[in-house]
Parts: sequence; structure tokens; C-alpha cells
Amino acid sequence: MQHLLSKIQKFSLLGCLLLLSAGLMAQANTQLQGEQSKKNKGEEPVGPNFQRVELFSPGWTPATKDYSSEVTAGAVFNFDSQKAAAFLQRNPSHFTLVLPTGDDGRTLTLKMSRSNIFTPDFQVYTSDNGKTRYDYKGGLHYHGYVEGEEHSLAAISVFDNEAMGLISTDEGNYNLGRIGNSGQAHILYLDRKMINPPPFDCSTEDDGFGYRPEQLNFSQRNVGDCTKIYIEGGQSLFNNLGSVASVTNLLTGVFNQSAILYANEGLTVAISEIFVWTTPDPYSGPSAGEYRAQFQANTGAFNGDLGHLVELDNVGGQAAGFSGICNANTDESLCFSGFSGTGFSNVPTFSFNVQIFTHELGHLFGSRHTHACVWNGNNTAIDGCAGFTEGGCTLPGNPAGGGTIMSYCNGTGVGINFTLGFGPQPGNVIRNTIANATCLSVSCTGVDNDLCANADPLVCGGPTLAGNMGLATANDAPGGCGEGGNGSDPGVWFSFTGNGQWTTVSTSGSNFDTQINIFQGNCGSLTCIGGNDDVSVGNVTSQFSFCAEAGVPYKVYLDGFGGSIGYYQISISCAATVAPVAPWTSSNVGVGGASYSSTPCTTPPTYSISTSAINNGLGTDNMGFIWQTLCGDFEMAVQVTAVTPNGFAGLMARESTGAGSKMVGLYTNRNNTVRWEARTATNASKSVNFFSKPLPYWVKLVRQGNWFYGYYSYNGVSYFPVSAQQVSMNACIAVGMAAYANYPGGPAVASFSGLSIVDGVAPLAVLPSNSVDPALVGRDISLFPNPAKDMVMLEFASTRTSELLLGEEAYSNQKVGGTVRLRNELGQLIESRQLDSDTERLEWNVSNLNPGLYFFDIQIEGQAPQMLRFVKAK
Repeated sequence: MQHLLSKIQKFSLLGCLLLLSAGLMAQANTQLQGEQSKKNKGEEPVGPNFQRVELFSPGWTPATKDYSSEVTAGAVFNFDSQKAAAFLQRNPSHFTLVLPTGDDGRTLTLKMSRSNIFTPDFQVYTSDNGKTRYDYKGGLHYHGYVEGEEHSLAAISVFDNEAMGLISTDEGNYNLGRIGNSGQAHILYLDRKMINPPPFDCSTEDDGFGYRPEQLNFSQRNVGDCTKIYIEGGQSLFNNLGSVASVTNLLTGVFNQSAILYANEGLTVAISEIFVWTTPDPYSGPSAGEYRAQFQANTGAFNGDLGHLVELDNVGGQAAGFSGICNANTDESLCFSGFSGTGFSNVPTFSFNVQIFTHELGHLFGSRHTHACVWNGNNTAIDGCAGFTEGGCTLPGNPAGGGTIMSYCNGTGVGINFTLGFGPQPGNVIRNTIANATCLSVSCTGVDNDLCANADPLVCGGPTLAGNMGLATANDAPGGCGEGGNGSDPGVWFSFTGNGQWTTVSTSGSNFDTQINIFQGNCGSLTCIGGNDDVSVGNVTSQFSFCAEAGVPYKVYLDGFGGSIGYYQISISCAATVAPVAPWTSSNVGVGGASYSSTPCTTPPTYSISTSAINNGLGTDNMGFIWQTLCGDFEMAVQVTAVTPNGFAGLMARESTGAGSKMVGLYTNRNNTVRWEARTATNASKSVNFFSKPLPYWVKLVRQGNWFYGYYSYNGVSYFPVSAQQVSMNACIAVGMAAYANYPGGPAVASFSGLSIVDGVAPLAVLPSNSVDPALVGRDISLFPNPAKDMVMLEFASTRTSELLLGEEAYSNQKVGGTVRLRNELGQLIESRQLDSDTERLEWNVSNLNPGLYFFDIQIEGQAPQMLRFVKAK
């Protein structure tokens, strides 16, 4: 009971109706990036760690050329033993294989990852001298899917002299294998294209007991526990295939194909032992029931949880019953399957052999036939493919999408659709059987990296890692982190060390709904960094980016949404310079073609805009823009560290990124000129003003209500006003860095740094003013009247302590000389006068000026330039 409760505690809630599709959800068919720079002989690299391999000689012929009596379509090609030997020696964890289908040049591109179908103590024995251990070299086994085919399954086994596999798509089940004893010739064909398919029959009798509702529902996708399978190969196999190795290759190849169907249901099975009869066996049949009974009579205790006898005798199959798991009577844990003999003289029939092998084990796991009157919570049948029901209930129709593993749909027009697995109800029955079993191992093949301590290493720019989530447990689940889900479902761990760059962890290429949680630190002492479920709406790839500190260890936990499983792919990429990252985004205002970059992990971050957009005219609105949304009052300042001579760069606030929107902008060319522009109505012309400002390296933009104020600075500390404008804009607007070209030619390139933001603050009681360094203060200046009609007075007096107004600066009463320049609103010089150290008041006749805005540009010795503005009245 304690074991049962501990397992139940692992389960997270998931509606049972999700089980039909959760096993292999819509594949993220994003093309794998980062092709290998070097090609191995006979291979074309198509992605990190998924190199394309060639196992067959070039070219193929239509299957109907020589096998028209067997199939109506397919492709025949020759196995290349030398390529296979190189493949086996290299022992890849993942690969890409492209196979011709014989259908108008169409191919299947398989993405394959290593499968582990053996227990750690797996052995092969023969009946020589009673029982003799056989040194089996074996081949390599893989599970995967067809690129571009949703819900597809692929299982491939490669040996030194042949390859065999089963590929299931919505189109049907493809058989891949050697043609009889033809040597190197292999065929790929759809089983529904076989002219005389082997008949399917299972004589396991229904016991008449309907399932309880709780048996037909299950809340956890991945059960976790593993079932060990003991297999006996009868002498009929040995006599036909000629060697122990060939028999074992067949049994392991078929088992690999069966295992992917169980993995698709969140179930783990593994071969614990294979026993091959090389001498006369005690099994003579002739019926499936008699084979099963003889197997029971000959078998006592065995090395496994379930036992399976296989003979080369197509008489169907039979299981002892529906309670094989943890049954004290081991006879109830045995079943028999008669493989099709047709496959060993002509075309292979793996889909048939896999169907019967998986089907009979399904009975021992607790599932009845789908035409038994035990389903749906009301003792009715799921389908009517058998043409009758077991129990006399109403005969339903055939499923339009194809039958499932426990059905008799083989001989009907709908066939068996392996991508549907066992179907929701039979699958739930089997999952409940495993979940309630007390005798099974937690893992018999398992995956090492479902424990944090065994995390697989990720390398920036290195290979994409891949594997089967169906073999993972939740034994070391860390809990949720950020938006990566609850982190409590079965998953796998990965690790990497930060390098101080912008780091992106991605599950692109996985074929189920992934989640990732990222932590900093070591196992047992982890700090949440963040996580992600879906990178975007409708895209179930998970992706998370952040600045990974140099030399700091990080851990990644990958699991499935709601416990969903499938084949994962995970990789990390690192870069010092990337496109602007959240909360920043980039937009081309008006003319497109700008490029943007940032260094988000430097201190401070830097930004760059390169654009050929020209923004000279009053009606133009063209520029590159790096922005974020700010709401309410704000203050933003930035250093323009560089801008090409043909460009201006600075800060801009606008109601939208669409050309013609209301906006305010302050820009500098870093060469004594700043530009202030504003558009107060959508699609209206904008006002543009140029001002001569010494050393305008920094700009600041401030919003208070609907008033916007512009400032410049030579050091980022002391800011001096440029202009102000009232523009009625929405509460939330786009604010950020902008750049444009001032005249045609090459692109204007601008760089920014030292950006600071204060946003969402209440309006200030006093308008922003410069913070003047006292060491630079020279004299206190006041200007009156303002507005002025005929005369303006500039007074140099004692230190002022009153509140400052826009355009006024604070000075001490120290008397020093300088220069005063009168400029118009475009920054053009009108008149210049010298100011000596004794001057206390300067009268300036402005009666001849046109009405408008003017500025006094005052340069006091030993201090930064100052600017006072006034309005010339009519």
C-alpha cells in the first residue's frame, strides 16, 4: 500500500480525453539549424547531432517490378553493408534517414534517436546443453518520427546485414526490411498495399466482466514503472532464419517496434531475456491456445514480469488472460504469438508481427478486445471491426480514422492506425494496471538524466540533444519556476555553465508540448531563473532567454504540459550581440530596411541602429526605432555614443509605430547640433527645430501629463533644457531610441549606451531642471521680461534660491566673463556679444525680430554652456 500511495502521489491531473492525442502532439517541424561544417563520407549534415546517414546504395526500383504478386506499390533498394558497418562503429545517438516510398518520387525523412529496449542484465540463451549463454553482439535500435508528419511514429533497427523498421503515419503503416533470403534487397511499402495480407486472429476469450468507470479513466500520462518482458523464440524461427543471431535480431527488431507503441502510451517495456530454441522445442500447437498451454506447462519461474512465446506459425495469438501483472500464478503472465511466415520468403510483414506481439501483451496488461461488450461505462463495444461483439451487445460501426491495437480492424478497409496506439479506454486500462501494480521496477531501462545529479550537459552552439520522454520519471521534479508549468511531471535534466552572454534554451524540434524550467546553482541548492511553456500562441515549442553569468552553473528541467510525452530536442545558443530583447522591440517607422542589435549582458547594455531612412521634411516620418511601452509620466535618458556624419540619433516618444502618428523626438548629431521635432495631430506636418549645443552627447526626454520636455548633456549628469511641447497622447505610448539619415547616401549608424528609465511616477511638483556641478558654477543669470516686445534684460546677480523655471539656470555670485549669442529657434546665430567680468546687466533690443521663440546661448568662462529661451511677442 505504501508503494501504491507513493506512486499515486506522483500523478498530476489531466483529463482522460486528452490521452488520445497527448502522446505525440503536433510536431514542431522547425528545420534544425547550424549545419555541421564538415561532412563525413557518405553523409550530408542537416542539423546538429542529426546527421543524415546512408544505409542503402543509391537508387531504387518500383516494388511492382519484381514483386507485383505481393504488393501494389513500394520501393526496393539495396542494403550497403559497408555503410552499415561504419554506422554501427560510429554508434550515433541521433540521425536523419531519407527513404524513397516509390510513390512519384516522394520520400520519408526520419528523425531518429537511440532507444533503450534492454534491461541492464539482459542476456540471450540457447537450448544447447539445456541452457547456454549466447554472446549476442546485436545491432542498434532507434525511435523517432517522420519530419513534417503529425503524430507519426518510426522505429528502426540496424544490424550488420540488414535493417528493419516500422513507420506509421496518417497514411498507414510502412514496413521496412529485407526481402526473404535475397541478400541485400530491402523493401519499403505500405501494409495496405499488400495483396494478400496475413490474417489476424486472437483467440483470447473475453471473461464477460465490464470495466468500472475508474478503470476507464486515468489522470497521469506517464506511469513511470517498467515492465520486463521475457521472450522465447521457438525452433521454427531458428530453422527458418538459420542462426541465433538472426532470430535475436528479428525478436529485438520487432520488440523495438512494439516498444515505441507502448512508449507512445507513457509505458516502458524492456527485454530482460531472450531464449532461443536451437534444439527441438516442446511446442507443437497446432492452435494458438495449445501453443499457449504448452508454454505454460513448460515454463515455471522466468526472468521477467511477462513472458512471450513466438513461433513462425501464423495461427494467431492467445494470452492467458487479463491479469498477467503481479499475478502469483506465473502461468497467468504468459502469452503466445504466431508470426507470419510470409515475411521470410518474400516481403517482410513487420506491421502484422508487431500488431499481434503488442496485442497479446495488451491482454496480459488487462485490456480486452475493442469489440468486447465491456467499454464506455455501459458495457458496450468500441468498434465493430470483428463483425461481431463479445457479449452480444449492439455492433457499432468501424472507426473512420482506423482501428487501434486491441481491435480486429486489420482485415477491414480502415486498417490499424498505430499512431492511435491503444486508444483512450484500453490505454487507460493498461495505465491503471501499471499504476496499481506493486511488483514492478520503477525503471528497468530508464533515463539517467531524470535525476538532477545526472543532468546531460548542454553546450552553446553544440549538438542538439534528443531523447524519449516516455522513459522519464518525476523522481527528481523540482517544482515550478516562472512560466514553465508546475515542474512536477516526469522530466529530464540538463546543465550548462554561463559565459556572460545572452543565452537561449529551446526545445525546437520536439514533437510534443514541452515546458522548461531554468535554475541557477547546483542540485539541492537551486534558485529559479525562469521558465516557459509555449514560445508563442499556437507554437508549443518552449524557449527561454536570459543573461547567463560567466562561470555560474545552471540547470534546466524539461517536462511535458499536463504530463504529455514524446521525443524531445533541446539546445542552447549564446551570443554577445543579439536583436533587442524584451522589454525592447524594434520597428521600422515609415521606410523599412533598418537593422538592430544590442548587447543585453554588458554593463551597461548597448544598442545599435543602422538605417537608410531619411527624415528631413516636415511631412516625413522615417526612422529606425528601438522602443518599449511606457505608461504615464516618465523620464528616459541615453548616451548617443556614436552616429555617422549623415545621421541623427536620440530619443522619441510616439503614440504608435505607424508613420504619421503623434510624436515628440530629441536627436543629436554629436557635433554641436540637436534637433527637436513634434507632431501634435495624427498625419499632420511636424514642427522641426535645430539648436546649436556644445558637446550634445546625452539626451533626455521627460513626460509630465501631455507636456514633453527635451534636455541635453555633455556628461550624463548635468542636463540643460532644449525645448518643450504639449502633445495630447494616450497614457501608454512607445518610447525609446531612434535614428535616421539626414541626407541620401549610405546608412546612418548610431550606437547608444547608459540608458536609464524612470516610468510610471506621479507628476513632479517642480519641472525638471539641470543638475549643475557647483565647481562649474560662475554667475547667476535672470531674463526678463518674457515674453518680450522691444527689449530683453539679462541680469547677472547674486545667487538665487527660488524655484527654477524652464530655461533658467542657477549660478553663484562669482563674476567671470563670457560670450552671449542670440539664436533663432533653428539654432541660427543672429547676434553675438562679449560679456566681461564686471557686467551685471545686459540690454538687448529685440524689436526688429519677428515674433517667435528665441534663445540666448551663454558661455561663461569655466562652466558648461547655458541656454535661456524667450518668446518675442507681436
